[in-house]
Amino acid sequence: MLLSICLPTYNRHEPLRELSEQFFSKALAQYPNEVEIVICDDSTHDIAAANQQVLHPSVRYTHNSVRAGFAKSTEQCLEQALGKFVWLISDDDPIIWEGFEQVMSTLKLDAADCYLVPFSSTTFFNETRSEVFPWFPENRMMSISDMLKNHPSFLPFVLCSAGIVRLDKTVIQRVRQALKDNLFIHIAIFFEMFGPNARVYAFNKPVIDFKLAASRPYDVVTLFDMRVEVLEYLMPTFPELKVGMPEQIHAALESSLYLWIEDNAGMVKMKHNPEARRALQDYYKKHWKNKTRTLGALLSLPALYSKIMYYHSVMSQYARARNPENNWFKHVAYMGNAYTMMCAYKKSITH
Repeated sequence: MLLSICLPTYNRHEPLRELSEQFFSKALAQYPNEVEIVICDDSTHDIAAANQQVLHPSVRYTHNSVRAGFAKSTEQCLEQALGKFVWLISDDDPIIWEGFEQVMSTLKLDAADCYLVPFSSTTFFNETRSEVFPWFPENRMMSISDMLKNHPSFLPFVLCSAGIVRLDKTVIQRVRQALKDNLFIHIAIFFEMFGPNARVYAFNKPVIDFKLAASRPYDVVTLFDMRVEVLEYLMPTFPELKVGMPEQIHAALESSLYLWIEDNAGMVKMKHNPEARRALQDYYKKHWKNKTRTLGALLSLPALYSKIMYYHSVMSQYARARNPENNWFKHVAYMGNAYTMMCAYKKSITH
């Protein structure tokens, strides 16, 4: 078996049904001896029953009678995998077939231990953006050491679907015991699987059509703490992470700050944490760098003012991108268009 596609899922029947119809069935039909699908389902019994009805009969499916949580379900999937390589995907991110075909042909060459999987995404302005790792060399290959040294703020697998690694089950329990219910446990597992001497290959076309979840069952402080916990766990094995820790912490803090501000502005829905502002302010004071000065100012303002500044900033960026001649009337018109689209997006995620 060449590739195990592993998927932990919880109470999301429709996205799983669509993924099964559009990708699983086709992948299993065209690569019957090279691809397996492993699903660990935390859903309630009625949704689990509905899930089983729509899945291809070749899918290896497990339903947890008691909810295990993301970390445990991820561990279950990886323990059951039989492939040379493993790919952990999300149930709500469609797979782009042409990109997947490139994945399969490249994996057969067996030239790397870790493969970075590019993704495309759609903004609330209906713009499509792609992350294809343009900083990789022309042959799309480098060592893990060089990647971490040359790009110290980059942490692979934050989006769990964005990596395929050579499977090594011997590390799973060790990581699980150390990190338990950490939402980023897959990052540590993957790093431990391919080790400090890994070769990393980056595909050059999107494979995942990433769908940003508007509602998230965790808070921004938890995300920051868990990401730092994973980094601290990995530092003894990957000294480049220790050297780049200031950049890594800055990236984690910036991500949490953006999410806090977007939650405050109504563009995402995070789990409520009444102490989030104070905690992030403390982290900001400890880890401040010039690049987060604006975000720090937003944190210090009353919620209404930070919301207004966020809207103005996003709308201005949208207008500047479409108005290179800097015509004032056009700039105002584009900002108005941006505001209308942002309001429409907010309305769409509240229903």
